[in-house]
Amino acid sequence: MRLRLRNQFPFFVAMVVSLAFPAKAQRGTSEQANKSHPKFTDVTSALGLNFRNMASHTSKKYLIETMGPGVALFDYDNDGRLDIFVVNGAPLTDPTPKGAIPQKTGPKYWDRLYHQKQDGTFEDVTEKAGLQGVGYGMGVTTMVMAHSRT
Repeated sequence: MRLRLRNQFPFFVAMVVSLAFPAKAQRGTSEQANKSHPKFTDVTSALGLNFRNMASHTSKKYLIETMGPGVALFDYDNDGRLDIFVVNGAPLTDPTPKGAIPQKTGPKYWDRLYHQKQDGTFEDVTEKAGLQGVGYGMGVTTMVMAHSRT
């Protein structure tokens, strides 16, 4: 196989130039650097997203206590807007007996499904959808299924 350098030459030159002349942004003042950092504003409550991850805290420090919740963005009702599903933890007994499945003892431990409304805010439709959950949630996955007869 013969290597065709003629076709690769422009890429080689671009790589050498980029290494020889670092970006000007790296040489800017700290004032310029501060202006380029994004600022985030917590709008979750204003949007109707009132989720709190309820992780158990036991003296045994089980691995699942350290895991955050799983989050899925999908259109659960086919209205063209992304909805949010978040899984939640459950209380653990201390120590947890082998084979025991943690149970969600109340609404603060429920998984949550938030339906996005036309105005961009969300409503909690967990109970309506019957998705309160069972056990200690750590992850979630979704898939799209299309039915066709071809």
